[in-house]
Amino acid sequence: MARSCGRRSVRARCVGVLLADTQGRLLADVVDDTVSVLDGRRTAARLRELEVETTPSTPPGLLEAVIARLRVARVLGPERVED
Repeated sequence: MARSCGRRSVRARCVGVLLADTQGRLLADVVDDTVSVLDGRRTAARLRELEVETTPSTPPGLLEAVIARLRVARVLGPERVED
């Protein structure tokens, strides 16, 4: 998706991964968003947001395990911004 405002535009890229158990129940949804602000053809700014959404079926400890794995993979920094 790209949205224009004069010469500047915003482009968003969203990639999601669904985590399910062996019975196919959805346990969590991991979404990786990258947003770029373009000034003409030049990237003026970029941000990345990684979100892990739980469901009523999410077992205790799964959120913490996902966050730990993302940190080991160096996808997340040491702090957690939101619960």
